[in-house]
Amino acid sequence: MEDDKPEADLSSETSDKQFFIFIVDRSGSMCGGTKMAQSIQALHLFLQSLPRGCKFEIVSYGTRNEAMSKGTVGMDYNDNTLARAKEISATFRADFGGNNEYDVLNFCTYTIKQPGYQKKILFLTDGQIERHPEVINLAKKAVAELGVKIHALGLGSDVSRHQLIELA
Repeated sequence: MEDDKPEADLSSETSDKQFFIFIVDRSGSMCGGTKMAQSIQALHLFLQSLPRGCKFEIVSYGTRNEAMSKGTVGMDYNDNTLARAKEISATFRADFGGNNEYDVLNFCTYTIKQPGYQKKILFLTDGQIERHPEVINLAKKAVAELGVKIHALGLGSDVSRHQLIELA
């Protein structure tokens, strides 16, 4: 399921300085069925479609957050970082415990920084958002204050469509 907003093309902005942050849900709720496999497959498709010259980061979350680059400035997109990201993400499992969308969104909007780049965030999740009102308020604040673009891709048959549409 995608968000229902018309601006779903993640790379259509006029700025050539784009910073894509993929937030991957690795909480326990992702272990049912094929959610994690769908998440990895979608992530790989998005990664392969990124424009040259952009920056990107993959942040896994559950009860904790983990940035793939281990830093706060992301990675330059090139053949080496693409291959590394695909290799590492292929091993992702639903092993990060519970959900904490608030902390991961706060980390991705206010801690990960790349001055001069348009930040675009894509949640890959089953949409079971805890602290829903707080997460929505944080997303609205990030959009208003920082111009962050937020999108969501729902995975599995039990997606909370309403929550993901609100988030995006």
